[in-house]
Amino acid sequence: MVLLLGLVAYIAQNPVAASGTASLTIFVGTVNVRTATNLASHAAATGEQLHQGDDITTGPSTKAAINFPDGSVTRMDSNTEIKITTLNLSGSNQHVGLTQIIGTSWNRVAQLVGGSTYNVTTPNHSTAQVRGTDFEIIIEQVNGQQVVRFDTFNGALDVIAANQTVTVPAGQSTTVASPTTPPSPTVPIPPADQQSSFTVFNTTVNASSGTATSVSPGALSQGQTTPTQPGATVGGTDNVDLDYALGWPGSTFELIVYKPDGTEYQRISSSTPPVHVVVPSAAPGNWSYAVHDVQSNPNEAYWVIVGKQAAQNRGATFTTATPCTHTVTAGQSDQWRVTATGNGVTPVLSASGLPSYATFAPDANGSGVVTFNPPLHADAADVDLLFTATITGQPPVNFGCVEHVVAVPLSSSINGHVSFLSGTPVSVPISLSPG
Repeated sequence: MVLLLGLVAYIAQNPVAASGTASLTIFVGTVNVRTATNLASHAAATGEQLHQGDDITTGPSTKAAINFPDGSVTRMDSNTEIKITTLNLSGSNQHVGLTQIIGTSWNRVAQLVGGSTYNVTTPNHSTAQVRGTDFEIIIEQVNGQQVVRFDTFNGALDVIAANQTVTVPAGQSTTVASPTTPPSPTVPIPPADQQSSFTVFNTTVNASSGTATSVSPGALSQGQTTPTQPGATVGGTDNVDLDYALGWPGSTFELIVYKPDGTEYQRISSSTPPVHVVVPSAAPGNWSYAVHDVQSNPNEAYWVIVGKQAAQNRGATFTTATPCTHTVTAGQSDQWRVTATGNGVTPVLSASGLPSYATFAPDANGSGVVTFNPPLHADAADVDLLFTATITGQPPVNFGCVEHVVAVPLSSSINGHVSFLSGTPVSVPISLSPG
């Protein structure tokens, strides 16, 4: 029962690699580790060092990760068991071997260079060869038989079973149904896998920055909003950046971040997850947030991951006042400016979410003018706009605004005659219109 994952990673000058250890991160829940030295099981903690022969099992409602020295990571869903069968350094090469016994894992393999190896065994004598990718391994019981499914989210994966190889490109999936069957022909990743809470968790973690200080799952239906949630606490002498990352399967969600005084810092609404609200050099106090489901299927899963790190030169900061809200009446015009600064470098601004009757004209000075000219017959709408400031070599920074479009009722009239008596009957034509 072998799933072989080819991994190559440059790990020269990495003392952790030389020590033959990996590290454990527990995002939420509980993890037990049974060590190879005494076969005793104990409750593990974030930061614990893992060694060859250790067996890691996650509890219910748990998300955890095994972090390898080259930057590769194996994240574990609830009720998953993985054993480290090989973890050592030979010359300049790192050799990792894992056995996934049950459950679901997400494997984010570093870009491959050199000659290291990364092996994972699973049921059904299946083998996969990886060249740097994100993929998910799901082991399920179907009619008493263990079935292994491989979903590739980025890169490409070669899955080998029963002496046959199937290449699984990004967005595709294959299944090995038994020890004697080859991998199935590739198909799109099943919607249930794409929309699962664990998949949403991983895509959100991939996009977040800093050390996760708050990891919160949830589910919302259209129109619902969470109560204000605790996010991150900043001490009086801290100089840190906060990164609020919201992930969900699709549809349209909104993330609102609040300052320690309870006023709104920023909100971003988008139909393309994940979204970020970055707070550079956050002020001391408790920073909170809320999530609003603008449009989705019932009970759509989401994750909010709040990261904290030492204040970075992020290259761009929006200076436009928050909350950024504007109003225009159909048939009229509204124009306003968005501005970002760049610590000595001018950021490039772009905009998304503009309707056909709106434009954004960036200039060479890190700002741009938004113009709305809704036609007289335009419907009422709350238009969510997302502005992005980009500086080469720095992460892009997003900023959200809302334009409220007010509809104008279409004119209507009543035509006819009114007759009244004043000595001699008189008929007067009339025409009545709103207003």
